[in-house]
Amino acid sequence: MNRLVSPLVRGLIRQRNRWFDRRLGLPRPEGVARAHAPGVGPDRVLLFGSGPAVGWGVRSHDLGLAGHLARAVSQATGRGVDVDVVADPAMRTADARRVLGDRDLTRYDAVVVVTGINDALEMTDLTKWRRAFVDLLVHIETETGGASSPVLVTGVQAPSEVTVFHIAGGGLVDRHAAEVNAIIHDVCSTHPRVHVLMPPSPLSGHDDRDQLIAKYARWGEAQAEMLAPMLDAQMSAGGGVARARRHAPQAEVDRVEAIRALGLLDTDPEERFDDIVERARTLLGASGAAFSLVTADRHWNKALAGGGDREMPMALSFCAHTVAGGQPFVVEDAWADERFGVEAPARFYAGYPVESPDGVRIGALCVADPEPRTVESVDLVMLRELALSVQRELAKQAVARA
Repeated sequence: MNRLVSPLVRGLIRQRNRWFDRRLGLPRPEGVARAHAPGVGPDRVLLFGSGPAVGWGVRSHDLGLAGHLARAVSQATGRGVDVDVVADPAMRTADARRVLGDRDLTRYDAVVVVTGINDALEMTDLTKWRRAFVDLLVHIETETGGASSPVLVTGVQAPSEVTVFHIAGGGLVDRHAAEVNAIIHDVCSTHPRVHVLMPPSPLSGHDDRDQLIAKYARWGEAQAEMLAPMLDAQMSAGGGVARARRHAPQAEVDRVEAIRALGLLDTDPEERFDDIVERARTLLGASGAAFSLVTADRHWNKALAGGGDREMPMALSFCAHTVAGGQPFVVEDAWADERFGVEAPARFYAGYPVESPDGVRIGALCVADPEPRTVESVDLVMLRELALSVQRELAKQAVARA
């Protein structure tokens, strides 16, 4: 029966996906596939898959599952959260490795997988589905490269609960989805680092924009309830392998190549960066601020506020230390710091790393003052938000060029 029905259902669902993609009132997020929640010491999570991971019905991932997940985890942990999204509305589990591509999974403190809805709709052969799912899990576990990074698999929602599909409840497709969920439970029980969450109970009513946002909030809260304690346990045990790798020094050749690819070095001032730097100077109460690029042998300021030189010697570069460490870098009094001394261009400095769209640290968003200040005098959460504003501009530029 499965072999007879599957080709017909497969053709219908592909037509439905194309129609769903075009359907007026159910857009998808555009631009940068990322969401975040404010805070320092951010956890980094990958949201991967199809279905709710896509963000149907909203224009921004901040309103979709990624944004709700980020905010719910942040509320539970008290730390910032960055959620990267890799989603394909037509993805089947057999396609997952291709969709992930060569993404560096070692950067993530956790991976959230949402897959199986298209396989349920297409009535994918269950033996083949199990094989593809095991292959996906082994790949993720291997590529994350650390026993401390949890993987959370969210089960398949009953297709009849997605009102746009117009599928009868309890029918053949729903039963196939239930069998897929049974396989998820069975397979994940043999992978200690993999955890399973069944979809939250559905909301009543039609899937309009407000209903979809409420659904994403419920999914995000349920996922965060499982993820947050595991991320807290990582922090208590020293931060986890992924965090240590993110903060480790990066290859200089990668940084130089990332800066070259962005095409920013030795270019004219741009309003998009100048505005962010001026906001940093004003909001953080500093006399000066900059968005700086750090190459192998140059510290060059792409944007400046409050005066200062466009370029400075590497020996006097605070930002070189920020780039090397991958975390907020604060110098309360450079004259009293043996790394800098009285030749330092400022006495107080606070900087946050700026990453390229590929995750390479290329420079810093920083503020400086001619007089000493304490670390408590600068809002590091705000500094991170402003650095992320620079990163969003870089990401939009990369999307526009693609």
